[in-house]
Parts: sequence; structure tokens; C-alpha cells
Amino acid sequence: QVKAVIYHVSGVSIDTAMNTVPGTYYFTLTIGKTTSAVTTFTVLPISGIYIGANKMPKGECHSLSDPDIDWSNYTAGIIAEGTWNDLTNCYSSVADSYVSSIAGTSSVIYAGGYCVNTSGVDVAGYWVNGIWNALSNPFGEGCNARVNALVLSGSTLYAGGYCMSSSGANGQKVPGYWVNGVWNALSNGVASGKDAIVKTLTLLNGTVYAAGYCKSSAGIKEAGYWMGTSGTWKAIVPLDGYNSEINGIAASASEVYGVGYTYNGSIKCPVLWHITQNTFTPYGDSTIINGLNYGINEVLTSIAIVGNTIYAGGYKGTDNSITQNAIPPQGIVFQYDVTQNTAEYWTGKETDNSYVYAIAATGANVYSTGCLHLYPSLGDIGYWTLFGGWETFKLNFFGRGTSIIVIQ
Repeated sequence: QVKAVIYHVSGVSIDTAMNTVPGTYYFTLTIGKTTSAVTTFTVLPISGIYIGANKMPKGECHSLSDPDIDWSNYTAGIIAEGTWNDLTNCYSSVADSYVSSIAGTSSVIYAGGYCVNTSGVDVAGYWVNGIWNALSNPFGEGCNARVNALVLSGSTLYAGGYCMSSSGANGQKVPGYWVNGVWNALSNGVASGKDAIVKTLTLLNGTVYAAGYCKSSAGIKEAGYWMGTSGTWKAIVPLDGYNSEINGIAASASEVYGVGYTYNGSIKCPVLWHITQNTFTPYGDSTIINGLNYGINEVLTSIAIVGNTIYAGGYKGTDNSITQNAIPPQGIVFQYDVTQNTAEYWTGKETDNSYVYAIAATGANVYSTGCLHLYPSLGDIGYWTLFGGWETFKLNFFGRGTSIIVIQ
């Protein structure tokens, strides 16, 4: 009989080092009746760049050409300092898992998303240092549910997404968020009985802002947000009869901003919303959203704020199918100083076929992640530094980064 026991300095036995906080630990190994001498080791604080990502089998990276479609045959993971770590689907070794958002501190990393169980149901939940935690679905275990966004505030974890109201074709996507595992339902503030989704979350002075879209009775996606514990729906401009979505939301010391797109009848156009003021910067304002070409699809996917500077990431170019890729997609990042009303703009090389899906900023350091896509030979996961080059992880499989955090 072989038995390994790990002790913290407090003398309390634990099962694995995976879920320990930083500090000094003791290790003993017992074989039969003989116990080894005590060995010490140190668990270091978590630090560096962490990316939530999803990989696909070779040959299926065509799905990268449209960030909004559902993938198949994917595996969730976290890239920690350049090393890929699978996030295991505890229901099935062959079923899909997906990570959409990550959050963390120097001692714990949360990764939110979903796993597909053996019945083919999407189960919402999150991994804590690699260990899966399913979230309750108020409509039953047979109904799909997904986590799209995570926010960690102190010891409170917010997970935004949706639950399907039934398992059949008549079910609706019901928006909401879990607070430390407790479901808080929101409602479609536009048309009862139609789909609505929380795509992104932030907090300002303890108040939850959950943003995304509600579908109208005509099936049009209308951008907006839910605010506070009561979940009051706030529709935001522009609402011109076409689809619009808020993809990313972030708070400064006193304000909340969101980014996304609005459809003008022919193309998707980028929008920066000043949510707390219910105003927006339209795609035609080249002073703010500087350098964008308004004749092609352009979508903002993510936002980060440091002081008075807003950083937003996204992509421009044809994005609806690989066969229509006459205009190669390009990852884009712009930074906007809200006090000076000035902006700078960066784009990937046209030949790169790149997408920016997430952005993180800390002090003077800004990082964005997504994928670099040279169909059919490459669907590379990595990150960009602000206005800089692509840093590849050379993981030898296709995929895309969906979220990024920097822990110092």
C-alpha cells in the first residue's frame, strides 16, 4: 500500500496540491509501514498571462471564419504561461467542453463555460483550478444552459449566460446570472417568450450590469443591458430595426462602457456605447473609432478600461463564410482617451486572417487574444501586445482564445 499525504503549515491534510493557496507545504510518502522523511515544497502565487481557449481537430478550422457560430468537436483549456492545460469534461471523455470566460487571483483560476453530458445536454458551469463545478438549471437537467461571462469580486463569483426554458424546440433562452451558484433570472424586456442572452458582465460600485441582447417579436436582436438585483432592462441606442448586440462591457471608477455592433441593413458596424449616459459613438465617427473602413463588416468583441483610456478589440472583414472571404478578416484594437477625445488604432496584417476576441489591460500593458487563421493550414492561438506583433504558443492544433486575464 502506497499513501501520499500533503500537509499545509497548519497541519491540516489535503488531497491534492491543485486547490491549495500559495505557501509552504509538507509531503510524506508511506509504503507499507515505512513513512518517508518530511519533505517541504512551496506553492507559488499565480501570475502572468492566462488565456481561456478552445481547440479543434485538424481540418475543422473553417468554423473560425464566423465567431458567432457553434463549433463541434472542441475541447476547453487554459493556456498558462504558454502551456496548454485541458479542462476536462467530467461527463464524457469524447463529448465537447467549451470555455468562454476566465477570472482569477494569485491563488485561484476560474474558467466559465459548459460541458456536454452523455445525453447531449449543454451543462453550464465553471472549472476552479481545473475542477468542474456544474451550475443548477432551474428548468431541469434536460435543458441546455451556458455560461458566457465571469466576474470575480472579492469572494463572490458572478456567472452570466442563459438557461433554456425547455428541452424541446419551443424552449426559449432565458437570460440570467448565477451569484456563487445561485441563479438570478432576468427577463426579455422587449418581447415576452423570445430569446434573450447575457453575453457579458461587469460591476460598478457593487451594482451588476449584465449586457447582451433581447429578441423582439419579429426576431430582431436588440442591444441593451439589465441593471441591479431587480434586473431592470435598459434598451440602448441605436435601435433602427436591425440586429445589434453588446459583446463586451467594462466599468471605470464611475462609468460603464460597452462595445459591439449594429447592423445597418448590409454590414455589421462597430459601436462604442457609454452605457451609464445612454449615449453611443456611431460607426461613422472616425474621430473616436479611428481608422476603420466602414464599407465592410466590423465588430467589436471586447473592452478593457485603465484610468481614462478605453481599449477595445474586434475584427473587420468578411466574416460570414470562408468561401466569401474576398476581404480577409483582420484583428483590430483601438485605444480611446475619454478626456482628450483622441484615439489610436491598430490592425493585424491583411494576410493574417486574424480575429481579436478578448482584451485585458493592466497599467501600461495591454494584451489581446483570439486566433490567427491561414486556412486551411493554421488556426493558431496566441496573443498580441498593444500595437505589437503576434506571440504564438505553437500548440500544433487549431483553436481560438476566447478570454484573457493578466495576474500580477
